[in-house]
Amino acid sequence: MPSDILVLPGNTQGMDYIIGDVHGSANLLQTTLSKLAPHDRLFMVGDIIDRGPDSVAAFKLIQHDPRVVMVKGNHEETLLKFTSIDLQVMFSEIRQYDLNTPLPTNLQALWDLLAYDGSWIFKDPEARELPFNPHAHPLRAIAPYLSYLGKGFVHELTEMVRYFSNCPYVVAVQEGCDAKGNRVVPFVVCHSRLPLLDAALFQKQRSLTPAEKQVLLYSRSSDAVIPRSSNAMICYAGHSPHYHGYAAVRPLENTCNLDAGAFKNGVLMCVNHTCR
Repeated sequence: MPSDILVLPGNTQGMDYIIGDVHGSANLLQTTLSKLAPHDRLFMVGDIIDRGPDSVAAFKLIQHDPRVVMVKGNHEETLLKFTSIDLQVMFSEIRQYDLNTPLPTNLQALWDLLAYDGSWIFKDPEARELPFNPHAHPLRAIAPYLSYLGKGFVHELTEMVRYFSNCPYVVAVQEGCDAKGNRVVPFVVCHSRLPLLDAALFQKQRSLTPAEKQVLLYSRSSDAVIPRSSNAMICYAGHSPHYHGYAAVRPLENTCNLDAGAFKNGVLMCVNHTCR
């Protein structure tokens, strides 16, 4: 079973880079990967899929690249929830559904996927072109897609589910020294915000609670501050897009937000943590 928290040693041979939310911007990701040296590592804050032009192509770029380490984002989590549902149960829910009640679990998983621009998963290109209206009644919003569920999904979906299922929620990189004796500064990578103290990150086989996962995946930078000591490891995150072309620092949380809205403005934020 994959760990919620992945602890890695410091990179003593190459550089460690961290990039923001890719959201299907495969061309921008390709440019970044092309600049990596063999011993470099690229950490991704999650949300490689949805929103942008080519989620499948973006995934293929990292699928077999050992230099890439990715944490789960809320978009990967949503995809995993959808692919875990039983479609027969979902259609049974439709037949029994009361329009005046909230969507049942399986229908909600489909609605969430579509609200995240996840229609790229459908095998039939017609389904990928359907407009999704999040303001319509939930059942009416998903109804146009129901007939396409039986036609299957893109064949890469199985590999994507396997890959994302093994992604941790947090990566903690330990302190170390390189061959020249330079200090390798520790750091943390998560998708949204870090609700943990540094010490908790290195507890053996530490599992996250549902509440901690909720913060790690969904909390916005506009939410209440989660204070962290100025001596704490720097945390690299994304999830809350900004469009001014540079990293947004949240000093009270010792966090650097790298989501520059790649799918909207063509900027994929990349930081060299090592800088030596």
